[in-house]
Amino acid sequence: MRTMLFDLDDTLLDFKRSAEQSLHQVFHAYGLPFNQDVRDYYQKTNRSLWEQYEQGKVKKEYVITERFNRTFAAFGKKGSGERADRMFRQGLEEHVYLVDGAEQILDYLSYHAVICAVTNGIGDTQRRRLKKAGLMDQFDQLFISGDIGSAKPSNHFFDHVFAVLDQPDRSQTAIIGDSLAADIEGGFRAGIKTVWFNPEQHKVPHNADAEIHRLQELEKLDFTVQKPM
Repeated sequence: MRTMLFDLDDTLLDFKRSAEQSLHQVFHAYGLPFNQDVRDYYQKTNRSLWEQYEQGKVKKEYVITERFNRTFAAFGKKGSGERADRMFRQGLEEHVYLVDGAEQILDYLSYHAVICAVTNGIGDTQRRRLKKAGLMDQFDQLFISGDIGSAKPSNHFFDHVFAVLDQPDRSQTAIIGDSLAADIEGGFRAGIKTVWFNPEQHKVPHNADAEIHRLQELEKLDFTVQKPM
C-alpha cells in the first residue's frame, strides 16, 4: 500500500479520555457538575452538531460554540460558548494520550508507506496535540479540516488530499479510522481502501474493506508495498 491515511481522534489519540478531563474542567468553571445528565446532553448535542458540519450544513465555528451554549441553557447556566470552547481546547492540548500501539504501528508502517493524518478539527489545536504526543515527525503530511475548509467525508476534503499528494491513482491508498461516517464512508466515496478501527468491537453492519480491534493488527494486513523513494 503506497499511502495510508490515519484518522487522529479515537484512532491514534485517545480523544475520549482527553475530552472527559477537559469537559470536567470547563463545566466546573461554570458551576455545572459534569454528572451523567450533563454529560449525556452535551455528548448528544456535540455529536449532532458535528454530523451537521460533516454534511456541510453548518460552519465549524458554530459547532464549537453552540454545543456549549445549548448545554448551559439546558441546565439554567449563563456562559459564553466561545470562552468555554477556548478552555476546552486548552484542556485538550494539556491532556494528550495515545491509543495503545499508536507510536509503534506508525513507526513500523513508515518503512512501507507514505503516512498522512486526516482529521476533522481545528488546525492549531490538532498540531499542538500531535506535538505533545510526540507524533508530529511520524507523518509525511497533515490534512486538517479546519485548514482545508471542508470535512471528512466530503469529496472536497479527499480531493484536496490527493491534489496535494499529487497522486491521481487512488488504488494504492487506505484510510484507517474509527468513524463509519467520516472515515469509512468518506474513504468509500473517495475510491480508496478502508479499515475500520473498532476497539470496542461494536456489532454493526459496515462496508469497510477490513476491520481491526487493535492497531497492531495493521501489521498483518497487506499494506507492505515498498515506500517510494
